[in-house]
Amino acid sequence: MVMSKVGITPEAQLAQAIKSLGDTLHEIYTPRSNSGKSVAKPLTIALDLRGLGGRMTVEVWVKSSAAADFFVEGSANGQDFRKLYTLSVPGGGGENHEGFMNAYPVIRVRTEAAYNSEIEIVAAR
Repeated sequence: MVMSKVGITPEAQLAQAIKSLGDTLHEIYTPRSNSGKSVAKPLTIALDLRGLGGRMTVEVWVKSSAAADFFVEGSANGQDFRKLYTLSVPGGGGENHEGFMNAYPVIRVRTEAAYNSEIEIVAAR
C-alpha cells in the first residue's frame, strides 16, 4: 500500500476529490429561493447568490391586494442596488410573474405599497 506524505492513500485522496467535486456540483446546480409576506405595509425580499457560480436565471413572482409596483434590483456588493425591472400588479390586486437573466450576486425585490403583498424569488442555473 502506497501512502502519501500526510498518510493518506491515493485511493482515499481520489475518494475525497470525487466527494468534493460532487459537493461543488450540488452547490452550483441547486436552485436558491427566498420569499416573504406583508400585511398592510411595504415589503422587501433579497436573495444572496454569492458563492460558487451565482445563479444566471431568476424567476420573480409577486402578489398584492391592490395596485402596486414591485422593483427588481441587483447589487454587486450587497449594499448598493440598481433598479433592473418593474413588475406591476393592476388595480384590484392580483399576481404577476417574470423570468430574467441575471449577473448580479444579490437580487432584491421590493414594493413601497402598503398593502398585503407577497414576493417569491427563485434562482437557478
